[in-house]
Amino acid sequence: LAVLESLGESGAEPLRAAEVAVNRGVLLRNLGDAAAAERAFAAAIVELERLGDGAALANAWVNAGLAAQLDLRDPVRAEHAFRRALDLTIAGKDRLGEIQARYDLGRLLVELGRPEAARPVLSRARELAEASQDAEGTWMSLEGLARVEQSAGRRETALALVERGLAAVENVRAGIRPRPLRAGYLGDKRSLFALAVDLAAERAVVSRRREDALAALAL
Repeated sequence: LAVLESLGESGAEPLRAAEVAVNRGVLLRNLGDAAAAERAFAAAIVELERLGDGAALANAWVNAGLAAQLDLRDPVRAEHAFRRALDLTIAGKDRLGEIQARYDLGRLLVELGRPEAARPVLSRARELAEASQDAEGTWMSLEGLARVEQSAGRRETALALVERGLAAVENVRAGIRPRPLRAGYLGDKRSLFALAVDLAAERAVVSRRREDALAALAL
């Protein structure tokens, strides 16, 4: 944190200082100081608005949204932040950023009990990811859509989507060299695997079939 503070001291190039403020906010979130993180994101957003850097500004809004959603439990502010990020990425033709913003917004809408509002948001993310052969965007959008289906009680459809997401992840992981680095690749995909386990376990409970129970345990 002290290093980031020194990088953002007065005299630093404005864009760099604003980006450092975002990184500082992320670190403060990880340290459990959500209020300070929110202030860091807000300061960065003000400066990036002034500088007119759309990509960096969208990233700041995404991080502000995550803080509002996960730490401050303020879904209204979270939705506003994710929608601002989405608007900026669309305007800037930043496809990777747009996929991320759609994933975060879609997940939030599902959590808020608005799955049908989430569906077109996540479907477009999937279209963009598959068109650009973006494996990260593919598994994220498939996971989001699976949560939409799960919320509607369509477990098998949700599980099929999750399995496609797992296949996309494994396809990339299998090509990582050297092999010891493969485990690290899975670190930010815990939500996909957790959903897969939940859905498979639910199927096993309902069906009472041994093969379904073994499949759930294998995950």
